Amino acid sequence: MELLAERIQILFTGMIDHSGMITQVARYDSHCRFTIQTHFSDLVSGESIAVDGACLTVTSFGENFFTVEVSSETLALTTADTIKRVAELI
Repeated sequence: MELLAERIQILFTGMIDHSGMITQVARYDSHCRFTIQTHFSDLVSGESIAVDGACLTVTSFGENFFTVEVSSETLALTTADTIKRVAELI
């Protein structure tokens, strides 16, 4: 049991560092794009970031915002598909 507990502790590496707000939702046939307002200043394209519990990839960024593409699989397996308007998230 101790080994399993140690392994779980090693797997968790993230902490809630910032919160943000979804300011734009663009829907396409097979995916969505979220624009998220935040105070991150050191993001890079391709970086993984947890958005409301789902790990997503930063596709673009600018001063006080970043965008992510949300795949059809992620939409099917998370609550991301229910986001239809501006929403605060962590």
